[in-house]
Amino acid sequence: MKRLFKWLLFLFLIFIGYQMFVFLFIHEHHHTYTIGKGKTKYTIHEHFQLVKQEHIYTFEIQDSKKRTYHFQVNENFHKRDKVIQKIETYQKGNMTCLYPVLLKQKQSDIVCNENKKEYSSTYYLMAQDDRIFSFIDTLEKKGYQNQLWNLESSKQEKSDVTYYPENIASNVYYYLWNYKGVTKISQKGVKKENIFKIDKYENNQSILVGDTLVVIDSDQKYDFDQLYLISMTTDKVETLKLKEKIPQDSYFCGQVDNKAYLIDRKNIRQYEIDLAKKKVQLIGNKESNAQYYNGTKWKTRNIYDFIQQDFFFQDEISKEITKNYPKATAFQGVERTYFLQDNQVFYVSHQYPKKPVFLFKMQELLEVQSIKNVLLFITKDTVYQYEPRNGLRKILTSRELLFNQKKMFGVVLKS
Repeated sequence: MKRLFKWLLFLFLIFIGYQMFVFLFIHEHHHTYTIGKGKTKYTIHEHFQLVKQEHIYTFEIQDSKKRTYHFQVNENFHKRDKVIQKIETYQKGNMTCLYPVLLKQKQSDIVCNENKKEYSSTYYLMAQDDRIFSFIDTLEKKGYQNQLWNLESSKQEKSDVTYYPENIASNVYYYLWNYKGVTKISQKGVKKENIFKIDKYENNQSILVGDTLVVIDSDQKYDFDQLYLISMTTDKVETLKLKEKIPQDSYFCGQVDNKAYLIDRKNIRQYEIDLAKKKVQLIGNKESNAQYYNGTKWKTRNIYDFIQQDFFFQDEISKEITKNYPKATAFQGVERTYFLQDNQVFYVSHQYPKKPVFLFKMQELLEVQSIKNVLLFITKDTVYQYEPRNGLRKILTSRELLFNQKKMFGVVLKS
């Protein structure tokens, strides 16, 4: 008996050691496996990668007719492999759709192949396509539930803003520029933070740094000597005094690591504003030039690039990905890149850059921005959000968006 106990203990320690090794050192894996039998067999290429603390699973599924289906899941399966347990299918004419059933019934999306193009369920739902409703009805009768399939949500009105609380996660905070400051919208409700006496119609002198909106004091007519720091997650509004006056013809060119970067056009200077230390320092001028951040590293750049026009820090997207879509506008996500072309939005995973998946189509998409894998934009008077887990959702509506769109809204994702 003792011998058996020691043997079991030895095996248990090996198992624990392996789990610790995986947890500490394995940040990527790739597995190929099959599901089904005979003509209904599917080959699955599963790739896992831990990127910026995000657990990203990317799949390519191939059916018996060599049609492919690509999708991603952002779920923590503790680095498990072979997370697809079953595949539900639907076919109507040239359209074939798959619904992968994941470990612990975690939600995935329906992905369809039609005329050699791939589409998400959101694309067909927005088009009110009866075929996708038929497949969803079949899935729901089998007991599957997915919030992606429900586009309806209740709304509330307050302070000239209509918002959709069901579509707002507890850790997400939005703001809408209201000419005297911002209107903050969250799951808790709506709150105005007015800081100006005079209406400022264009929000062209602010920048979001973490959960704080940094705003130039535009009530001062020619030069300013203070900044406002508006927390999006609390009711806190602070004033940061400057040691010298800076001309109003200035703008923020970027933010990195809780710091904002300001360009003084008139005096040809660049300032770094450290929000944690409440400190402002000069870091660029005619002699030293300016600092530029490309999403990965810092570079010294000619300061006149920032003076002659509004020039901003931006993440550089791989040319290997964008070269396949030269007419589209690209937006960086986590292990995926979104593209906008002809009012259609599609994405490619970085594992399969030549395999676009079409997500949705709208009449217009204005002021598109991406934060992690969240995509936001304005259509008419409404701010929409696309997020892989929830699909396309209305967030807020305001008549002011019919007249002004530029930098009128923003979002904070609190970890």
